[in-house]
Amino acid sequence: MHSLGLHGAVVFDSHPDHSATHPIRADDPHLEIIYSPTNLDADEYILEYLSTYKRGSQPIILVTSDNELAFKAKSFGASILGVKDFLKKLHEKELHTTKAEEKPNLECRYQLQRLLELFENRYNSGP
Repeated sequence: MHSLGLHGAVVFDSHPDHSATHPIRADDPHLEIIYSPTNLDADEYILEYLSTYKRGSQPIILVTSDNELAFKAKSFGASILGVKDFLKKLHEKELHTTKAEEKPNLECRYQLQRLLELFENRYNSGP
C-alpha cells in the first residue's frame, strides 16, 4: 500500500485467547492491524471508532461488503466502498503508478533532446 500512497487499517475480531481490554495493534506506517478489545466484535469496534472520529478531518472510507455495517457507518459520516470495488481501484492505481514511473518526465526528455542536438552539431561540424 505504501507504493500507492495509501494508509489503512484492518480490524479483526479478537480471539478469547489473546483479547485484551484495549485493542491490540500491529503498527506499520501504511497498514495497521487491529484486533478488537474484549467484549467488542470488529464491527462494534469500527462503529465505536467512527462515533469518536472528528468530521472534517481526513475522510474515512470503510471498505466492507456488510450492508448492515455500511448503513450504520454512513450515519457517522464514513464513505463506503465495497470490497470488489476497492480491489479494482487498487489494481487501477497500481497500474497507473507503474506506468507513470516508466515515463521520463518532461525535464528529462528536454535534457536528452538538448544533449542529442549538441552531439549531432559537434559530429556534423567535424574534428
